Amino acid sequence: MASNENSDQAARMDAMQEANENWDRQAAINAEDEERLNGVFCRLFTYFRYRFFQMLSGEEYELQLH
Repeated sequence: MASNENSDQAARMDAMQEANENWDRQAAINAEDEERLNGVFCRLFTYFRYRFFQMLSGEEYELQLH
């Protein structure tokens, strides 16, 4: 009976460890995706801001993306 409880507890611990690893892996993927999307949105915002001021002034501005 005790060995059954120990094996059940070991199985639960393994499952919890695997779930934590999966959670950490997904969190890292989400962080990379968020960083990539932030870069895209920043570039789009910069471009449209550039186009807006160009339209307002009628002058040509040099677009600087960092």
